[in-house]
Amino acid sequence: MYDRYTGDVETVKMVETGQHTHIFHGQGVSMWRPEGGMTQAMVGDGTLQIEDRDTIFVYYHDPNGPGDFSLAKAELAPRPIVPGKTPSTTRFTDAQGRDVAKYVVGDTIYVTVEDQDENRTAGVVDTIKGALVVEDTNTGASVGVDLVETGPDSGVFLSQPITTGPAGSGAMLEVAAGDTVKATYTDPDDKADTSSDDVFIESPVLEVVGYLNQPNPLVTTTMFKVVGTGVQKVHVWVFDLSGRLVFDSQEVAGPSLSWNGGDQANGVYLYLIEAIG
Repeated sequence: MYDRYTGDVETVKMVETGQHTHIFHGQGVSMWRPEGGMTQAMVGDGTLQIEDRDTIFVYYHDPNGPGDFSLAKAELAPRPIVPGKTPSTTRFTDAQGRDVAKYVVGDTIYVTVEDQDENRTAGVVDTIKGALVVEDTNTGASVGVDLVETGPDSGVFLSQPITTGPAGSGAMLEVAAGDTVKATYTDPDDKADTSSDDVFIESPVLEVVGYLNQPNPLVTTTMFKVVGTGVQKVHVWVFDLSGRLVFDSQEVAGPSLSWNGGDQANGVYLYLIEAIG
């Protein structure tokens, strides 16, 4: 075998395909295209060094018949071009992948990442684990979440839902109004490919539909609660019928607080409750 362009020559061992078939197949020689181009052919090393679009010649000479020889040739097609890496994009969205510019405390956050390089398996919904981190840049609190492809071969991935809430709420990401939340994605197969997005946490709109205190009448304690949305803090005052203030307290992390009135005399008490958003 001979590549005229690279100058490489290799000898092929011929083996009969079966007893008395008189058909022989070549064995023992592979072809190799060096990355970056060939520098110097290694003649006789068992590997025919080639380049795209080369012409390969094969000469056969019957060892028992000096006048019996044949020639064949083959044109090499160019190697397919491998697409380059595509940069990822990261966006805060809703569950349907629509862009979101801001959230309020208590909202559920979603992040959409497009990374065509991570569409690894044709016809299958791929999952990317541990590549997305969502962080409250004011407090440093963060959570890592997985991404699931929105459909086979879409190359677009949606995060699992990320719950938010005030400090002490037990939400996946505890935030406060005025905080900035940042989502950062790093391609697990290309650490140089990172993308991110920022979003602002706003104060929720205060909407009060009612107030409760339960149990009523109380035995020892009762719970005062504001019914509505966007309640950041409640303030409660309790008075007896003479107008004397017997209780004054506020809760800064939720819509409710309790009063222990076990040390008060039996009777009717009046309360005033303020909701702050």
